[in-house]
Amino acid sequence: MAMYCLDCINNLCTRNYDAKEVIFAKSLYICEGCGEYKTVVLMTKRYYWRRKLRIFRIITLPIYILWRLLILP
Repeated sequence: MAMYCLDCINNLCTRNYDAKEVIFAKSLYICEGCGEYKTVVLMTKRYYWRRKLRIFRIITLPIYILWRLLILP
């Protein structure tokens, strides 16, 4: 399995990952991209954006309920 640091992953991928969007290893490993001892990325968080948009869902739910109450009669 290839182990890359966050900088090398951002250079390889078209999308720039933030430190909050990935899970890091607990110890230092050699990065295969730059060859330095760094904390490497194990995997990306799958549900990062779903958790970010949770506030949007909390805001829109009362508006949706009010809308349905207005349409119902």
